[in-house]
Amino acid sequence: MTSDILKIDGLTPHQVLTLSRVRGFKQYLNMLERYQNGVCVFCDPLGPKNRVIHEVAGWRMWENPFPSPGSELHLVLAPVRHISTESLPSARDFIAVGELFEWAKLEYGKKRLIGGGILMRFGSPEYNAGTVLHLHVNIIIPDLKSELRLPLVKDPGSTLRGYKRLAVFEKLRIGIHLTNLSSEERLLLEEDLDELQRELEKLTM
Repeated sequence: MTSDILKIDGLTPHQVLTLSRVRGFKQYLNMLERYQNGVCVFCDPLGPKNRVIHEVAGWRMWENPFPSPGSELHLVLAPVRHISTESLPSARDFIAVGELFEWAKLEYGKKRLIGGGILMRFGSPEYNAGTVLHLHVNIIIPDLKSELRLPLVKDPGSTLRGYKRLAVFEKLRIGIHLTNLSSEERLLLEEDLDELQRELEKLTM
């Protein structure tokens, strides 16, 4: 699977694979910078947008600053120490997740935690469609305005679009202007292009 993907100096094929699944350019830059600096995005220091709201038994929780589209609430639960997604979770990990969920029920109440899903991906990212190589759990409450699916494997067409979008993000990162992208490349950018242009202008300041 990773043989067809763009190579980025200093990154492992699995790291590049996770970057191909990122939807927004800002998140892409954030993750790429952490990878290049040898820092996991869910390890300390957490980025300023990942504000921890509760911690218990070596696990912590925060509201996802890059929530899944169609979610009303998206919580991330992750161990403080780095545990690779390629490791299998232990019974202690599930106990910590359960305690964080109990806290979330009290904190958010039945009005916000009315229903949704819990997803933990594990193992090779080639088998779980994950974007972060640090074991974690997603608690997601849908907003009921659009379909919300959390895949374990994406269809081949979606995977190919991710590879192509990754190449476009790299073009933008090295300074190619939005207007120099083809119409096909611009369609791969799943975000407001005016807002993206403002982000690109910040990079050149």
